[in-house]
Amino acid sequence: MKLKEIENSIDPIILERGARYRENGHILSIEEVGPGLYRAEVEGE
Repeated sequence: MKLKEIENSIDPIILERGARYRENGHILSIEEVGPGLYRAEVEGE
């Protein structure tokens, strides 16, 4: 799945929140656990 397809399938509010988490350094780790499947550890609310 291409990134644009993923972005189009997620509510824009959730995408915006994720971008803020990234920009503020709240993503602690991210790993690919399977083809096209990712797991991330984040801190925040």
